[in-house]
Amino acid sequence: MGRDLTPALAVDWKSDRAYVVSTDGLLVAEVNLSSWRLEYHELSEPRTALQSLRDFVEPPAHAKGEPVHVRTRFAEVLPNGAIAVTGEDRPATRRHLARPIPFGLRLIDPRSWTVRTVDAESQDFSVAGSMVLARRWSVGGDGLDGIGVRAYDTAGTPRWSRFEGADVIVCGAAGRHAYVEVKQSGRRSIQVLELDSGRTVRTLPWRELRVLDR
Repeated sequence: MGRDLTPALAVDWKSDRAYVVSTDGLLVAEVNLSSWRLEYHELSEPRTALQSLRDFVEPPAHAKGEPVHVRTRFAEVLPNGAIAVTGEDRPATRRHLARPIPFGLRLIDPRSWTVRTVDAESQDFSVAGSMVLARRWSVGGDGLDGIGVRAYDTAGTPRWSRFEGADVIVCGAAGRHAYVEVKQSGRRSIQVLELDSGRTVRTLPWRELRVLDR
């Protein structure tokens, strides 16, 4: 069985750098877009003794040795220069849809080339101003339960969490607000959230967008 490995690409136009993050999350290729100089950086993750013991007793889901058929990552450079990366793994299976394993939301510090796991349960994120909005999605009966939307600042500090257990899509952000589609108990709505607090300032009826072929 073949494997589909898609690393993450992030571009920092301020520093004229591009970064490619390997699918195992252990290596970053840094490209200077002016000189085309290429450097490789091995990542290290600071860990406490308690974290090391916990991983020995119960390894993370993505490190349990299950054969992985599809591994997808994506990344974005945050306003403070950190690199946010996330994605998912799909184990090898004969079933049409394998249950995804979230890679989690991780922040890479390019000054020290260290990486830190901010949210172990997410598999997608959106950057909204100075916030990173983490989420994951459900795909039929083989998907994962939703986690709602969780907001972190660019240093990885939790700021707020909303709609726990719901399937959400971050539609976009403008100014001080984010627009989030929420599906819960079979009902959908668009929630306009205040980015600083996560408070709902307005609820809009959900409208499906359709693209018509001519």
